[in-house]
Amino acid sequence: MNPLADTIYLHGLNLFPAFGPKRLGLLGNYFQSYADAFTAPTQELVAAGVDAELAQKFILFRQTIELQAENEKLQNLAIHLVSIQDPLYPQLLL
Repeated sequence: MNPLADTIYLHGLNLFPAFGPKRLGLLGNYFQSYADAFTAPTQELVAAGVDAELAQKFILFRQTIELQAENEKLQNLAIHLVSIQDPLYPQLLL
């Protein structure tokens, strides 16, 4: 998947308050892409290391997220997302 397209899925995951850096790292390490993590069923999220109850809460939460609308908001505000896989990610933060 295109890293730029995948970044919006990372943003969608990041919008879930319980997914901080540690859980996002687990998801990033387990799944081939953030799109796969965002769309994963409960069992796969649990296999990635997310608590079952939290995985179910995320499944409900993601139904309220419109990634296209989120992307448009970011574009309108001239916000460019940078993920840890992005060459623009600051090396001092690694």
